[in-house]
Amino acid sequence: MTREIIKTLLPDLDKDDFERIIKFKEKLYFRFLHETRLNQAVARILDKYFKKKTVLATNSRNERAVMILEHHQLNGKFSLRFYKEDMVALINKFEHILSVLRVPANLIIVFENNKSEIHTAINAGIPEENIFRVIQNAT
Repeated sequence: MTREIIKTLLPDLDKDDFERIIKFKEKLYFRFLHETRLNQAVARILDKYFKKKTVLATNSRNERAVMILEHHQLNGKFSLRFYKEDMVALINKFEHILSVLRVPANLIIVFENNKSEIHTAINAGIPEENIFRVIQNAT
């Protein structure tokens, strides 16, 4: 469950309670890592193209993202990685990546499961036809 989902489900939750939920969630994450499922369709695409420049841009913290990558043996599949801690405040992950890589937005292909992040990518100038919505695996 993401922070965004928690805020949507509990819009009146105060900041302290929200932070307590996040800390509790982070403590438990490792215990349930084995429950995560690799999206096989995305994994096949990554296997096919990982020798080209592949970039991971995530709103997840470094520690958590690395844990997931290692668990699913994806560590060597990305040329560059950008985690929540790497993002510049007040700039979204797509704008950040575009500015760091200095490539035109039309050369970027995005795989994203979050609708609001898809809109953020479009607002950053990435063409809609370059954005693929990833459907999360049912567990």
